[in-house]
Amino acid sequence: YAKKAEYLYPQVLPYRERQEAFWLESDAFTIAENIQAAFMRHKALKYVRVNEAGDFHSRECLNKLIAVAKMLPQIKFYTYTHRKDLIDSRTWAKLPKNLVINTSNFTRKNLNSFNGVATVKVHRLADFTKVKAHIIRAGYDYACLGDCSKCSLCKVRHAKKIGAPLH
Repeated sequence: YAKKAEYLYPQVLPYRERQEAFWLESDAFTIAENIQAAFMRHKALKYVRVNEAGDFHSRECLNKLIAVAKMLPQIKFYTYTHRKDLIDSRTWAKLPKNLVINTSNFTRKNLNSFNGVATVKVHRLADFTKVKAHIIRAGYDYACLGDCSKCSLCKVRHAKKIGAPLH
């Protein structure tokens, strides 16, 4: 998913590398100030997707995100992680309401679970009805549309299993 954008658009990888460096070098307050400024400039923004092409480096990174979300309660944040070691009951107790963490390929009580469904492979989601039926039969509560601009499943905490076709 992330590699495709980096391959098609050469400027994407350097941009993501600059974002990562800024995240690692900056404190939560500085990051919150920058996010708030972006929301002031672009009124149409609704969400902040964190770690689009990566994951948390450490518990400190996760704690930084929690701090940023707490400083900006009017802004909704969402992210995905495969880091089982970072998501425990201690973490869950600290999560503000405006931060949604989707676990990837593992489940945790009270968190959304987002998984690729190996039995459903598509090149495009032209016939979503058929894809959705396969994913629901595979034991998932919801099927990913593949277009985040038209959906909010991963942006709302509902503690359900979301299945996505491999593409």
